[in-house]
Amino acid sequence: MRVIAHEPGTWFLFEEEERYFLSVVCGRVGEWLEEFVLSDEEARQVGAGGSAAAQAIATQVAANPEAFQARDHLKLAGTEAVQLAIQEWRSCSGGAESA
Repeated sequence: MRVIAHEPGTWFLFEEEERYFLSVVCGRVGEWLEEFVLSDEEARQVGAGGSAAAQAIATQVAANPEAFQARDHLKLAGTEAVQLAIQEWRSCSGGAESA
């Protein structure tokens, strides 16, 4: 697993074995994560549009998380694979908080 893009405090986009995973912070008072595998169409959008496309999807998720709750949910946050991916990404980007 590796970090593809990130918006501080908002979302992470990961890739593993040609699949994209999005982790989006939702809520204003109580925060939670919506984490799911991108659909084929969303993956194509991200492949063509990079961070801007991921930002657009994350904005949709944050604005209406209920619409995404039927998706295959993951528990990525805190997993060893995600922690290692973030550590590697930070070391390669010089500790930068955005991609």
